[in-house]
Amino acid sequence: HAQLILPPGITHDATYPGGNALGLGFPMGGLVFSPDGSILYCGGNAASAAGFVGALPVIRNPVTNKITGFGQATVHTSAPNIDGGLDFHPNGTMFWATWPSHTIGQYTNATGALSYPLTGTGIPATTGALEFVPAGLPNAGDLLVASYSAGSLYTLPLIPNGNGTFTPGTATLFAALPGGTEGFRHIPSG
Repeated sequence: HAQLILPPGITHDATYPGGNALGLGFPMGGLVFSPDGSILYCGGNAASAAGFVGALPVIRNPVTNKITGFGQATVHTSAPNIDGGLDFHPNGTMFWATWPSHTIGQYTNATGALSYPLTGTGIPATTGALEFVPAGLPNAGDLLVASYSAGSLYTLPLIPNGNGTFTPGTATLFAALPGGTEGFRHIPSG
């Protein structure tokens, strides 16, 4: 279950079935739309060795662009221990946070799914969420990673590996938060 916090003037008017009903397993992990909004990527069987990223086609009203339903889910990639964070690097590489393994997963078509340990980066075990700062905002492209147990948010530099994936560098504290952060998103204005 997730808490829904809406800005003034925005209403919530639909709830969709959970992971099992959508073919995504239970519990669900992080969520992120494809850049064009036609696919909703979802963490399935979260926090387990059987974790994966599912691809769920989005059905939209052609006039309002409002989501009216979903197509059949397919498995996009394995993602053992996927947790509350799922996002795309600006180059298109898919990233996810894990629990309890204290790693970040990465996926490209060329490399498949890979896992990078966060031990030694300065982020206390274990992660709960991650997100790239969106374009147009200060620090755009930076990877923010939340430590679930410590309740803090870190900026994690990434060192390119030359194949579309990245090795984590040494993190710096971005913000101290209450413990238990499982997911976060930057919400565009307007």
